[in-house]
Order: sequence, then C-alpha cells, then structure tokens
Amino acid sequence: MDAKQNTYDLERQRRKRSVTLPSDEVLKWIEFGCWVTVLYLPVLRLTNGVSVSPEQFVSRSLLASVSVLGAIFLSLRRIRKRRQLDVERGS
Repeated sequence: MDAKQNTYDLERQRRKRSVTLPSDEVLKWIEFGCWVTVLYLPVLRLTNGVSVSPEQFVSRSLLASVSVLGAIFLSLRRIRKRRQLDVERGS
C-alpha cells in the first residue's frame, strides 16, 4: 500500500509542478507577433520587391490584412479587459 501511495503522491506533485500557460499570456504573445509582422511588412517589400504574380499579391495582402486586424482586435480586447478590471476594483 505504501508503494502505491508514494507513487500516487509523486504523480500528484509532478502534476502540480507542470506549468500551464494562461490564455491571456498566449493572446499577448499573439498580439506581439501580429505587431511584429505589421512592422516587418515594409522590410519584406524592400527586400523582395513588388509582387510578380497574382498569388504573391494575394498572399502578401492576406498576411497584411490578417496581421493588422489581429493586432488591432487583440489590442482593443486587452484595453477593454483592463478597463473592466479597473472598474471592478473601483479605481
């Protein structure tokens, strides 16, 4: 019985130590990635030149649109959440 209990306790301790990443932290990193991509787009244009084919144009336009919309949406979401927390705290 002691061996089973020790194994169970060790398993419980291992699970407690495992790190879980909260969704807010993941969304912050996604927002950061979107802003970096937005800032990188002009560099991409300078290094690669203009789009040569319609597929390149569509993919670059899609990348730019998704990055800008994602960055703006996630920034507004973070600001709104921060304001809600301030109101709840009474600040």
